[in-house]
Amino acid sequence: MCKGDENRTHHIHAYPYDNIHEIQRHISFRNYLRNHPDIAKEYGELKSHLALSFPNDITRYSKGKDSFIKKVEARSLKEDWRKEQ
Repeated sequence: MCKGDENRTHHIHAYPYDNIHEIQRHISFRNYLRNHPDIAKEYGELKSHLALSFPNDITRYSKGKDSFIKKVEARSLKEDWRKEQ
């Protein structure tokens, strides 16, 4: 469900406090993009391309990001795991 106009500035994920896996996955992804501006730029370009390609189809837009997100999530979680060791 979306509220507001088309000029959104934030996207919020909400989880139960004990859903550690999902919380960690999203934080790890965010931190990875912050620490790797080249990957963040690539992700932004992908999102822009998909938004232009599928302006009225959120399902195809989301599916278009899926493999990129999974690849970056795997890297980010691995990087986080190494930091904890």
